[in-house]
Amino acid sequence: ADVLALVASRAVPGVSTSPPQPGGDLTWGNLVFHWHTVPLPPPAQARKWAPDSSSGVIVANLGVRDLFDWIRESIGTPGPRDQGLRNALEGLEQLEKAGFFSDFLPRIESGMTVVTGLEEEQGRVYTTVALIVPSKNAQGAVDGLTGVIRKIGGAMAEKPDFLMSQSVENTVMHGWTWPKAFGWRDLFQPRYAALEDAFVFGNNGKFVEAVIRASVHGDGVESSPGFRK
Repeated sequence: ADVLALVASRAVPGVSTSPPQPGGDLTWGNLVFHWHTVPLPPPAQARKWAPDSSSGVIVANLGVRDLFDWIRESIGTPGPRDQGLRNALEGLEQLEKAGFFSDFLPRIESGMTVVTGLEEEQGRVYTTVALIVPSKNAQGAVDGLTGVIRKIGGAMAEKPDFLMSQSVENTVMHGWTWPKAFGWRDLFQPRYAALEDAFVFGNNGKFVEAVIRASVHGDGVESSPGFRK
């Protein structure tokens, strides 16, 4: 996907004042506007990767690190009776020890696209969410997050049925499976993968797979006949 960038400079005698076209110029007063076609970078491009089952798309310049920094600042120094905040702070400390801030976050960039949707499984409908962030080293981000999961999971992560991987189009979708005793097993099925110049993480395998396919084929919800901008 591309966008047209308009760059201004001083006027040059003899330049046409006809309506601007891609690759042409337009003179206005003492300025000349030059049209250039440039790639549309994530996260704006990721908006087009929302699959048909999407219910909403949010694009923001906020980075994942910014979000975690805000959480840390909001927690501050919990008091002895602030058990919820103490648990949240301990969770951040666990992530830091596992390498989340050193091995994963540096491999993704600022900006994010949040895609929401619904998926039906075994007669039940689940809310789905996928987070797409720009990354010049998306495979490195995948490897970094997998390492974090292994460290946090400990002995459970060494079990053969805990971590999973599945080929989808031109990439590999990774994730983990919670033990059956966990009540959120069906609601939260973490999956993540490297896309072209982006990294995707979601709570549902089918939904993340649909995002991957839409990113490859360009056949997301925006290209459907019923889509209205």
